[in-house]
Amino acid sequence: MNIQQLRYFLVLADTLSFTKTAEKYYISQTAVSNQIKALEEKLGVQLFQRDNRKVILTPAGKVFVKEAKSIITRIEEAVQHTKDAAEGFAGEIHVGYQRGFERTVFPKVLQDFQYEYPNIEILIERDDVAALYDGGIMPLPLGKDISERFTGTVHRHDLIVADDAYKVPQTNVITFEPGSYSGWHTHGAMTVIGVAGLGIYQEWGKEPVLIKPGDVVQIPAGVSHFHGAVKDSPFQQFVVYDKDWQPQAGAKAHSGPVSAQEYNSIKFSAAKSQAAAPDSNFAHIAINPQDNHEVSWYDF
Repeated sequence: MNIQQLRYFLVLADTLSFTKTAEKYYISQTAVSNQIKALEEKLGVQLFQRDNRKVILTPAGKVFVKEAKSIITRIEEAVQHTKDAAEGFAGEIHVGYQRGFERTVFPKVLQDFQYEYPNIEILIERDDVAALYDGGIMPLPLGKDISERFTGTVHRHDLIVADDAYKVPQTNVITFEPGSYSGWHTHGAMTVIGVAGLGIYQEWGKEPVLIKPGDVVQIPAGVSHFHGAVKDSPFQQFVVYDKDWQPQAGAKAHSGPVSAQEYNSIKFSAAKSQAAAPDSNFAHIAINPQDNHEVSWYDF
């Protein structure tokens, strides 16, 4: 028994005509008759009563119509599920949200997503922000693993493809696992926005700064620094920077790895920690290159 025999059977059961069934599949009536006979032999029952004038479903045939439809549907679903899995449309996603989102469009978004992608299981967790971050739930995609350039595990998700014609700034999301960090380095002017968790930013020769969600750090071009996550929290940051920047001839800046001793000895002073948690929900770290890169805070 095969799926094509089932399809022949269902069309014949619907039309009660070997001629119409043969025409639908562009085969001969003899071929249809042979396939139906083979199906009956496999099942060990007669599905049709036939003579020179008419074709009639037997009681067994009437029962098998429902079963054949179910078998074909299940096979087609299995094929589609397999294709979906291969193309990334099957599996599971984890969604974390805060209390109160039930009264927004959030439930409708989940419902629409489940309708569009029925083979993806949505696992929902409601908690406060800190607990969700501790559970490893990040609000933005992780992207590809770029850990070979860092200490620890780090991912990058590119949001805008760099375009040489329009010179669009590089825009991406960097996600640091707890205890992960970069080395000392320089690059073009960069804006860093804290998205989730707790991060570290430190310029060479300066005190470290704690970055929290909603904080914005402006890094001038050519300033040696490192950044990453604190030891016990992941950190996700949104960054925009000038990828085409080149240092001036003869310019010198400190570069190289940040040692484990340097990282483990980081302490945030009371003043710095307090500054990193202003009364408002949004803060801006402005680093003025004309003022020895002192850190000042502005609330919005």
